[in-house]
Amino acid sequence: LITPDGKSLNAELRLPEGPGPYPVVLLIHQFTMDLHQWDPYLADLHDLGFATFTLDMRVHRLREPYEGKMFDMIMDPDAGPVDVQSAIDFLLADARIDHQRIGAVGTSIGANIVYVLAEGEGANLRAGVALSPRDVPLFSMLEVTNSDGLSFASVFCVAGANDSLGLQADTCLELQPLCASPNTVEIVEGSGEHGFALITEHPEIWPAAVAHLAVRQAREWRLAERLARERGLVVRFAPRGRVVAEVQRAGRVARRVRDLV
Repeated sequence: LITPDGKSLNAELRLPEGPGPYPVVLLIHQFTMDLHQWDPYLADLHDLGFATFTLDMRVHRLREPYEGKMFDMIMDPDAGPVDVQSAIDFLLADARIDHQRIGAVGTSIGANIVYVLAEGEGANLRAGVALSPRDVPLFSMLEVTNSDGLSFASVFCVAGANDSLGLQADTCLELQPLCASPNTVEIVEGSGEHGFALITEHPEIWPAAVAHLAVRQAREWRLAERLARERGLVVRFAPRGRVVAEVQRAGRVARRVRDLV
């Protein structure tokens, strides 16, 4: 994958079985991680009929250097957002992809970029999942100082209640009313896990993320229901588009009702 500023990035497009064009999920890795972060989860999406697109953002896996201090990339609108927009442009040029059904999942810096992709009336993103976003670097990437005037496509936002003194959770709640429905927020009580650790340490999070993407993008909702059940999350599509999710966790049942219309 070649970016407009000439960076060469590792990227992988994988297609599911069956005829296309395919809805697609773009998976954006965490800072200092790489595209292989997502390897254990790709089959779940392929089973639902999604294509998947993963990439290494610049400097990660030493593919391309970053001009400046590496940590500054977290705030830079001309780095990660440019890399991921290049992925979107690639998908929009591929006839095998359903261009009306593009989704994205991201952790940490990837979560911020999900919101960048989802911002504005003409956003190409139909649905997003953001795990541990943070408002300050997100606003820096959007080149604004606050959320005034912003609007986003449908985003399911997840954060640990104790992550960075609750700043990630505050970001989810701040941006929720600016997102199109469904705009579910999941604050994991008692958790200080950040980004990808929310998926690995809380097994109910990934099926909930997949269910969000399936409702917004997939053509076969029953497959999403089956996948969630296999992962320990029971998702029932109820009248009026409401979803009841029951999670067996640590000897208790937590019930959530989400508006996924």
